[in-house]
Amino acid sequence: VPGVRAPGGGPTGGVRRGLWGGGRSPPGPAGALFFLGFCLFSTTAMPVQGQDLRIIIVGGGEVGLRTAKLLDERGHDLLIIEVDPERCQMLADEYVATVIEGDATMPDIFRQADPGEADVLAALSDDTLTNLSVCMMGQKMNSALHTVMRTDAATGAAHAELADTVI
Repeated sequence: VPGVRAPGGGPTGGVRRGLWGGGRSPPGPAGALFFLGFCLFSTTAMPVQGQDLRIIIVGGGEVGLRTAKLLDERGHDLLIIEVDPERCQMLADEYVATVIEGDATMPDIFRQADPGEADVLAALSDDTLTNLSVCMMGQKMNSALHTVMRTDAATGAAHAELADTVI
């Protein structure tokens, strides 16, 4: 059953802390992580520099987890949406972010993350179409939401007009 998961338990409405990511991203996970950090903390990219941000991360793989750790160290409020139940448990055990188990492309699941109150949406799954869908849904639910979309090398910047930042 999709939902918010508590550490060591099933969908209970509790909090899990952990990291986010997923798959290879141009120019590789390390480069994507650096670029995302730059985008989130540069004065030209975000008007809220110096503030703790509420960040939704879609995808709890390697890139998402490393990014969440980086952002957690800087004191930001993080929430990860991940579809894989086993990965959700691992993320919860990291105690870095609240974790929601479910398909982020489903509006009912995505709304659990409360995008209306978020500052940034980082769509970092390893699926470009999932990331595109989530960014578009996020912008529809919160026009002020800063969207960061992970894509693959073949797609490149083809979706640049549909997200604030493409990595």
